[in-house]
Amino acid sequence: MSGATEKNSTKAIHPVYIVTNIQTKVRVLDGTKVLDPDFTAYDAWSKLQNVFLNNKGSREAALEHEFNNLTLRAMTSLEAYHQRLKDLSGQLNDVECPVNE
Repeated sequence: MSGATEKNSTKAIHPVYIVTNIQTKVRVLDGTKVLDPDFTAYDAWSKLQNVFLNNKGSREAALEHEFNNLTLRAMTSLEAYHQRLKDLSGQLNDVECPVNE
């Protein structure tokens, strides 16, 4: 073995991955207090779910508008037009407004 010492390959964890940092960042989301320290995991999940699903109606309306007003002229090719319609159809399905073929 040479006189060189082996370096420890362990690296420090980046601060963004520390659980307390994540909890601090998630407690305030878009300026709205989301989590309290006394919340259970179910309470926290319910609160986050309500924050993100409150825009479901407006998201559905915007997607329907885009789907109904999409024209082939606005797209670069027939394949791009077809793909965009499929993408919008999938997104509408995600907000529980499926598109019938």
